[in-house]
Amino acid sequence: MKKIVMIGLALALSFILAGCDGNTPPTVNGEPPTVSGGSFNEPSPIRVLADETEVSWFVALNKWNGAIFDRLDNFHVIMSETSFDDLPIVGNGETVTIQFLGDVPDSYTLTEFILRENGDLKFNVPGMEYDIAFDNNGFGEFVVKPNISTALSSYSGDYDPGNTIKGYRLVVSWGDVEDSPLTVRESEYTFIVRGDAFTQFNHQSESRFVIEEWDGGADQALEQIYEDQFHRYYLSSIRSHFITVAFADGQRISLGDAISQGMVTMDELIAAGLNVIKESNGNYEVGRVWLVADGMEIEPGEHFMHGATDTENGFLSASGISMELWLTTHFDELPIIRYAPDMQIVIDGNFGRVVTLPSDSPVYHEGYRQIGLLAGDFVDGVATVTLPEDDRTFLVYVNVHWSGGSDEFTLLSYIFKLVRD
Repeated sequence: MKKIVMIGLALALSFILAGCDGNTPPTVNGEPPTVSGGSFNEPSPIRVLADETEVSWFVALNKWNGAIFDRLDNFHVIMSETSFDDLPIVGNGETVTIQFLGDVPDSYTLTEFILRENGDLKFNVPGMEYDIAFDNNGFGEFVVKPNISTALSSYSGDYDPGNTIKGYRLVVSWGDVEDSPLTVRESEYTFIVRGDAFTQFNHQSESRFVIEEWDGGADQALEQIYEDQFHRYYLSSIRSHFITVAFADGQRISLGDAISQGMVTMDELIAAGLNVIKESNGNYEVGRVWLVADGMEIEPGEHFMHGATDTENGFLSASGISMELWLTTHFDELPIIRYAPDMQIVIDGNFGRVVTLPSDSPVYHEGYRQIGLLAGDFVDGVATVTLPEDDRTFLVYVNVHWSGGSDEFTLLSYIFKLVRD
């Protein structure tokens, strides 16, 4: 993989963007930077490792000795020099180590973004921040976490391992912005990897069968071979009668019969190498969520989180307010429900997927503990509500992503206020 280690220096009206690789020192207006009086005028080089894999990085200046820099976005710079296949794969749960090889910064923030292949943000949502600290030797590390915003994608291929592009932005500074704002040096380090989505589709073993195809002079027209509630699947020409599925037990059957008899799934066929054109049905509806208590159906509070739709004016996306801010204005509107052990929350709708993230520590609002129901809590759309014994007031919620397989979606949080006697 080509190593990208560049120093971006671009100041509006007066500075020119300057780049360097690992062997060429950076320049400012054509002159090498200097160090005098124990100070420095270039950011420290770093090293980024994911296990034993070295990850390329890019650094650019934000503020430097009173100057504010206007420059290209780092993600775009990296992806203009790097292809998707060249990005290292770093899965959820893997540890990434960052080492400053020069001066250790005084402050730092690390944020993860989900990107498109050109470096654009894929979703109009805030980045996910990480807690990271650097010791006196310049070492810091973090563990890659699932990013809930990846659940906004309606394309099944995005959920395959290694198919999510994750961009990391580490903003650091040297100096005290309050005591000496003109001498503060702030830089932005950026690196990009391929990783895993929040959830993944689990394909069955690809070794169960192989696909055999021969050239029989197929007609040049699309051939639809399958349709489900989300997508239609086509071959690029009329040739399904030239394709055979050969199973490991020796059985051989035509592609059309294998699909119609339910012997293979489209995900399996695609994983085995069948090239298809996948088209979204493009329609879906937001289903219903309710709580069953004492034979009664109780409606939740609905908090809009994110959404996107195709309109006459183009494709539009929108983000709602945070949960905490929503609760400040809607908390008193939620009815108080007396908790019973047999309470159940029901999700009804063909296009919903539970995307609630687990919480590392208890979160409260006005003394009410927030409890999120996860996908694993639901069986056939029903979850029994079980509450911890150490609290008596709760806000129980479930986040549901509604989409029919296109880029259109609605992400809603459904909230119930429960009180234990």
